[in-house]
Amino acid sequence: MDDAMPVEFAADREETFRAASAVLDGFARLNAAKTEAETAFAALPRFVRGFAESAVSAEILRQTGQGLPAWAATIEGLTGEVASARGLLERAENGAALDPADRERLRRVAAEVGGQHAGLGRLLRCMEDAPPKVERVPRQFMNGERRRLALENLRAQTGALRDALAAMPRLEGGLRQVAEAGEASPGHPADTLR
Repeated sequence: MDDAMPVEFAADREETFRAASAVLDGFARLNAAKTEAETAFAALPRFVRGFAESAVSAEILRQTGQGLPAWAATIEGLTGEVASARGLLERAENGAALDPADRERLRRVAAEVGGQHAGLGRLLRCMEDAPPKVERVPRQFMNGERRRLALENLRAQTGALRDALAAMPRLEGGLRQVAEAGEASPGHPADTLR
């Protein structure tokens, strides 16, 4: 048996764990800023709030093909999947500690992370394009202080999503590597790792 395998697995697992943590941290910061934005929207006069929510929703749907509720559900689902995978990584001491169901779960999460990357990239571009649109909102609908807060919040959400997206390719590749490490193969049975 190759003695480097456990060391290599440990390094892959640690790097993948860090990538999962970075994605989860980005999503947590995104959700916190989103909650702040929702609170600010709720404080707007009813007419202004309805107009703003409608305009924002329509723009996101137009640019990404998905509305805000769908994006919230996507991020929530992906957060749960990544947290579950990170939990598996935390418990796996070496490649042999992963059973076939764990390996399949890691592969499934890797596929989900990869599958959502492009869509979340479209959402990020939509968010990056938003500040000039916020600046064009008439002053009677959004005064200077509200505009400043909206732009700060948008920057916080954009930065958080950008950070999560930056870690997603490392996470996807790492999950695949960890899932494959130490698997039984002809001439290299997994139980030699124990």
